[in-house]
Amino acid sequence: MKHFTRGIAWLLCLVMLLGMLPVVSLAADEADAKVYTLADTVEVGKQYVIVSNGYALKNETAAVSTANGGTSLASAAVTVEDGKITSEITADMIWDFAEGTTTQAGHPYTGYFITNGDSKFLSRGSSGGAGVAPLNTATYDAANVSSKPHYAYWSVEEVGGVMSLFLFSTTSSDYVFFARGAEAGFDAPGVSQDNWQSANYPIELYVVGEAEVEEPEVPEVPIDTSIPMYENTELSFEERAADLVARMTVQQKAGQLINNTAAISASQLGGGALNVPGTKDLPRYTWWSEMLHGTRGGVNYPQNTTVASTWNPELYRAEATNIAQEVREGGGSNLNFYSPTINMHRDPRWGRNEESYSEDVLLTTVF
Repeated sequence: MKHFTRGIAWLLCLVMLLGMLPVVSLAADEADAKVYTLADTVEVGKQYVIVSNGYALKNETAAVSTANGGTSLASAAVTVEDGKITSEITADMIWDFAEGTTTQAGHPYTGYFITNGDSKFLSRGSSGGAGVAPLNTATYDAANVSSKPHYAYWSVEEVGGVMSLFLFSTTSSDYVFFARGAEAGFDAPGVSQDNWQSANYPIELYVVGEAEVEEPEVPEVPIDTSIPMYENTELSFEERAADLVARMTVQQKAGQLINNTAAISASQLGGGALNVPGTKDLPRYTWWSEMLHGTRGGVNYPQNTTVASTWNPELYRAEATNIAQEVREGGGSNLNFYSPTINMHRDPRWGRNEESYSEDVLLTTVF
């Protein structure tokens, strides 16, 4: 019986380990799975891929001829199907939209500060040209960028009948700068404030989300219906227990709540899930006893306070192993035991100090 029980335990451990392997791999894949869906609104705190004319904005410098000498950012062609980007998206193409604030009067739209990774704010050409670039941190930083909305305070609105991403200056003589994608990179063409509403520079924002991972189909295993489920070792513990409990009366269930449960014969168990009569009795079971220094009928070992005096935890491990083996070989209806006692020796009037290890916290912890 001892070897059979150990064999079953080893088998269950092996099944659990094998079952974990594909799960670990799947979890790693799920963590990287993203979906990029066309958005019709912008929400603060979310991440987006900025697309114009079929090109996504990258946080990588590029020489754009229309940038008029300004620094610009590169682009990457993207493929879109059914409102989702299906081509590869890299980390330098995903932008964070944070709510913008400005101390300048006259700005007509909600603004956003746009960043990628550890980069500073997305800006028009920092040299004064019309490119799209990381903000020139030698001149502007988070402490004063709010006073420069025409450099980093982006708006996303419908302009000229299309969704646009633009910078609106508070200076009436300045331009409205739009983000525009091309194969060579992104530039920011300027339109005078007098006719900026007639501009037509389409932009698309694809919100970054978690991809839905389909659960793998688990093949159905045929159940042996010739025996009751609680006797079928091919089923899980949960399935067997559910079937066994379903066969019990209320009185039989209540009887399991005390420490010394009575046996239930197979003939006393009801039909259950498969409505197959039981063939095995449910034996009596006791789940209260203690084996602080051995079990009844077995070797009687010294009490804990004596064992701890050896300062030898390996000796104590050997003692506990022997006690466990004796219980499994001759424990009968009892496999649950209370042990050990971890109270400190604090007051001799307690009366059961011999069941504790010592007054030493470290020693007691080790044992």
